[in-house]
Amino acid sequence: MQIKHPQHLRIQVSGRVQGVGFRPFIFQLAQAMQLKGSVCNDVQGVTIHLQGEAEALERFQQRLQSEAPKQAQILSMETESLPLSDYADFNILESESGTSTQANNQITPDIAVCENCLQEFHDPSSRRYHDPFINCSDCGPRFSILNRPAYDRSNSAMAAFELCESCESEYHDPANRRFHTQGICCPECGPKPRLLDCRKKEVAECGEAIQQAAETLDQAGLLAFKGVGGFHILCDATDTQAVATLRQRKHRPAKPFAVLCRDLEMAKSLADLTEHEIELLTSDARPIVLVQPKQGNELSDQVAPDIDRLGLFLAYSPLQHLLFEYFDRPLIATSANLSGEPIIYQAEEVFAKLCRNDQPVVDYVLDYDREIVNPCDDSIVQSIDGKTVTLRLARGLAPFYLPLKKDSNKTQQACSETLAVGAQQKSAVALAGNGQIVLSPYIGDLYSLASQQRFQKVIDRMKTLCRIRPKCLVSDLHPQYFSSRWAEKQAMQSGLELTKVQHHYAHVLACMAEFGLSEKVLAFSWDGTGFGEDGNLWGGEVMLADASGYERLLHLKPFKLLGGDLANQQPRRIALALLFDSFSLDEVLELDSPTVKAFSEAEIEQLHLICHKSLNSPSSSSMGRLFDAVASLLDLKQNLDYEGQSGLLLEKHYDPKITEAYGFEIKDGLIDVAPMIEQILKDHQQGVELSVIVSRFFNMLVNLIEQVSDQNQNLPVIVTGGVFQNKTLLKLLSQGFENKRQTLYFQQQAPINDGSIALGQVSWECI
Repeated sequence: MQIKHPQHLRIQVSGRVQGVGFRPFIFQLAQAMQLKGSVCNDVQGVTIHLQGEAEALERFQQRLQSEAPKQAQILSMETESLPLSDYADFNILESESGTSTQANNQITPDIAVCENCLQEFHDPSSRRYHDPFINCSDCGPRFSILNRPAYDRSNSAMAAFELCESCESEYHDPANRRFHTQGICCPECGPKPRLLDCRKKEVAECGEAIQQAAETLDQAGLLAFKGVGGFHILCDATDTQAVATLRQRKHRPAKPFAVLCRDLEMAKSLADLTEHEIELLTSDARPIVLVQPKQGNELSDQVAPDIDRLGLFLAYSPLQHLLFEYFDRPLIATSANLSGEPIIYQAEEVFAKLCRNDQPVVDYVLDYDREIVNPCDDSIVQSIDGKTVTLRLARGLAPFYLPLKKDSNKTQQACSETLAVGAQQKSAVALAGNGQIVLSPYIGDLYSLASQQRFQKVIDRMKTLCRIRPKCLVSDLHPQYFSSRWAEKQAMQSGLELTKVQHHYAHVLACMAEFGLSEKVLAFSWDGTGFGEDGNLWGGEVMLADASGYERLLHLKPFKLLGGDLANQQPRRIALALLFDSFSLDEVLELDSPTVKAFSEAEIEQLHLICHKSLNSPSSSSMGRLFDAVASLLDLKQNLDYEGQSGLLLEKHYDPKITEAYGFEIKDGLIDVAPMIEQILKDHQQGVELSVIVSRFFNMLVNLIEQVSDQNQNLPVIVTGGVFQNKTLLKLLSQGFENKRQTLYFQQQAPINDGSIALGQVSWECI
C-alpha cells in the first residue's frame, strides 16, 4: 500500500521487556499493521524503529501498551522523530550489547512452565513429550541462566547448546510461539539429565535417570535434585522414616520443611486453601506459600512438627513434572546446603558437601548439563486477608525493581551509583541507578564463609547485570555485621563514600519506598535485634519517620540478654531476665514457673549475679525476644531449634473468640510489659487454658499498636520487621484497621523482614 505521509519514529521502551517475548510481539504487531522498520534488545531495554503513516504509528503505540506480553512491564516509552529510512520490511535485529552504563532495562525472573508447554509435555504425539526442559516465550529460566545483558541465547547458559534443525525452524517462524525464544531446545538438542551415586558414578541418563530417581524416593531414599536456581534435597513427605532420616542427616531437628506438590489438586488434599492462596500457588512465580494444613492429611507429622503452618509449592519446572510422572506423592523439597550456608547450585559442591563418605546426606544426585549462572532459592510468601506478604524474595520474584522518584530531593548523581549491603541475617543487596532501585535475591545469613563468599559473588553479578558501578555505599550501623565490615573495607580501599543507616529506620524506609511514601509516618519496627544509635540493641521501636529522618517515639523497656548471643537461642534466659526485673532473687527461686524449673538453683543465682553486674548481658528492647520469653513462661520452648519458632508455637494456640488482653504501661517513652508478665505467671499457676493466655498476649500487642495509633490519628501507620512475619498478629492488625481513618501499611512485594534492609538503606541515600 502506498504510504501518503510516512514518518520514521525511534521508540525506546524500558522496563521488563527482555526475555518475555517482547520482540516477537513487536514483529507480529508491525507485520499486522503493515509497518516497516526493526526491533532489537539493547542495554536500555528494547529499541524500535518504525516507519509508516502517522495514524498507524499512533495506533501501534496504543496497542503496544495495551497488548504487550503477559510477563512484560513497560515503565517508559520515549519517542524521537528521525529522517526517513529505506526499510524494505520489518526485522528483528541482533541485540546491541554496547558499553553504556545507562542501562535501565529489567532482568526477568525465572518463570514457571506454562500451560501451553505442559499440554505439549503430556501429549505423546508431540516431539516434546516428556521434555524435561520444555519452554517458550512465556516461560522458563531467565535470571538464573543470564551471564550478561542483553537477554540473548549467546549471553546465557543456553549458548552451549546448538539448535537442532527443527528448533532452528521454530526459532525463525513468526507463527510459532517459540519465535525468537532464546531458551528454545528439545530432547534432541537441549540439556540432558543424569543420575549419579555419591561416588560420582553415572547410574542412568535422560528418562531412565528420572525413573530411577523416583525409585530412590519410593524406597525412602534422599535425592539431591537440580532445580532452576539450585539443588533441592527431596524425600517422600508421607514417609516418616524418610523425613526422620533427612532431619538426622541435615541436623535439622524441628524446623519445618517445604512440600512440593505435583499440582493444585494435590495441594488441596494437604491444606485448606483460600482463593488468594490458590492464586499465589498457581502464579508464574510458583513461590512456597505458607498455609493452614488440613487435619488428617497424608503428610508425616515430622514435616512441620508442633505448628499449624505448612509451606506448599507446586512443580514449576518440566523436570519436576517429569519426576511426578513416576512418583505420585508429595515431596519434601528443601534447599540443598549445610546448616547456615546458601543453596548449593553446582554438582561438584553437592559431592563435596553432601556426599562425603563418612556422613553422606543424600543417596543419589540428579544433575543436568545446563549451568546455573545466578543461584536463586525458592521464594516464600503468605496471604493476609487477600494481600501478599513476602518472607523470602527469590526465584520467580527477584530481582525486584522500584522506580526512583523523579522529584527526589537527593541528586540524581548520588542516586545513580549506590550499593546498599543490607543486614547480617536474610541478606540481600540493593543497587540504585538509572532511575531505578533493584533488590537482589535472598542470599542467606552471613555467618558462614560460604555465605560471605556468595554475598561477594551476588554483588559482582548484580553490578554486571545492572551495569552499575557504585560510587557510594550504604550499610547498617552494627559494627559486627559482616556486611558492615565489608562496606567499611571497600570504602577504605576504593575511596567510596560510606553512609550508615540505623537498622529499624531502614525497615521503615523499605516500606515507604514500596508504597512511594514521603510524608511523616507512625512506624512500629519490631524484630529480633538491631544496633541502635545509643549503642544498645533495639527491636521494639515506635518511630515518627519520614524520608529525611526519624524520632524514636517509644520503645519496649529494655531487658538483659543473659549470656549475650546465647540468650537469642534460649528463651528461658530472656524470661528469667524479665523475672529479675520484677522480683528479687529469693522471690524468683520461689516461683512455680516453667522458666525457673528450666534452671538449677545454682544457675539462677549465677545468672542473677551476671545480670546485676551487667556481665555479658547487653540490654535489648527486642519485641522478638519478648515472644521468646512468653514461650518460655508457658513452657512451649526453653531452647530454640530455629529462628522464629516461638512465634509459630504461640500462634498455634491463638483463639479469635477470646477478646481479653493483658495490660501494659507507657511512661517516659518506655513500653513496660511487667504487668503482662506478672499476669501470665498468675494465670499459668492458676491453670488458665493456654489458648486464653496466648490470645491475651496477642491482643495486648494489637491494643498497644492501636492505642499509640489513636494518639497520632493524622499519620499513616507502618508495621515492619521480622515480628510481623507472624500471620496471626498481622491479620489481627489488618482487620483492626479496616474501620479506622488511618491507613495501615506493611510490605507486600519486598520482604517484611531483614531481607528488605538493603532496600531501606538505598532508599535513604536516594529518596
